[in-house]
Amino acid sequence: MRTMRFTQETARPIAHHDSEGFALSRLVRGTLDLHAHFCYLAPRGRIGRHEAASEQLLLVVDGEAVVRGGDGEEARLGAGEAVLFAPGEMHETVSESGMRALIMEADGISGVLG
Repeated sequence: MRTMRFTQETARPIAHHDSEGFALSRLVRGTLDLHAHFCYLAPRGRIGRHEAASEQLLLVVDGEAVVRGGDGEEARLGAGEAVLFAPGEMHETVSESGMRALIMEADGISGVLG
């Protein structure tokens, strides 16, 4: 058995794309080309606008966020809600009160979603 910690204290701060108050704890990275991270977005934090390298699924575990996709359309997400970004889609995420989320990136992830 292998246990892992994915607390905010063990997360790595990320400042790419003009992001603020954003940190990641890597959960999975394997030969299936699946990447999974646990995301911490501080109150008034932002994951800056950037292009999705592959299909990207953001699942909100706690808190809230506003996401903007490539068309500029906004969606408000809370705990238990998710958004899927297409490969190459420009997107950004902001949170007034803070958010914790699971981010999964993989080609073909939409084909296994319920």
